[in-house]
This record gives sequence, structure tokens and C-alpha cells, in this order.
Amino acid sequence: MPPVLSSCQANQPPDPAVSARLNASNRAVDLPGLFRGLAGGTTRYRTLAGDFRVADGVVRSDDLRLVADAAAARAEMTIDLPRWLLHSRLELRLTDHPAAPPFAITLDGPLDGPRRIFDVNAIEGYLLKRPAQ
Repeated sequence: MPPVLSSCQANQPPDPAVSARLNASNRAVDLPGLFRGLAGGTTRYRTLAGDFRVADGVVRSDDLRLVADAAAARAEMTIDLPRWLLHSRLELRLTDHPAAPPFAITLDGPLDGPRRIFDVNAIEGYLLKRPAQ
């Protein structure tokens, strides 16, 4: 049986700030404000789970799942300890906005300083097609 990550923080709702900003946003130029806060800080969650495979100092998972009151996320990652590299992709969906595409975030590079790549193309298209509020 592969190692399993399972965690729970009940009764600590996440900050619904991104969802609230999406409610107030109706233009693609609002993207910087919409993503404010995604580059750091903490996220409160209800459940975090996934399976890991470890071989030759490389940790892999393709089924990480996070559930919070305002969002759900799926992620895959590879941590190569001998080469000190990380590659991870996270797709976060806001539960208050089921029609909105996920926010995609990629972390790639050295473990102690990976590049953070935000894929905003899908959410930008969604904002452009939404009627003004």
C-alpha cells in the first residue's frame, strides 16, 4: 500500500476573499485584484488527502485533493530530492462559482525557490464573457 496523506482541520472556514472578489469582478483587467493573496499566506481547509509513491529519493503524487468551504483543489506533484527540484500543478475551483474555470498554479524549479506560474487564460476568458454586474 502506498503512503497516504490525510489531514483534517474541521470548524476553520477558509477566507472566502477570492470568491468575493470574483463576485465583484466583471472585467479581465480585474485579474491582479482577483489573484491577490494567492501567492502566499495560509489556507484553512477541511480535508487534504492523496497517495504518494517514493522511489530513489523522488516523491510523486497525481491525486492530491483539498476540500475547503469555499473551494476544492486537485494537484499533482513530483519532488526530486537528489536533484532538489519540485514540479507541481494545482487546479483550484471556487465552490460558489461552479461555471468558472479553475485557477491553475504551477510551481517549478528548486525546492527552496520554485517559479510560480499562474495560468489566467481560462479565468480571463470567463470574465470577458460574463455579463457586467
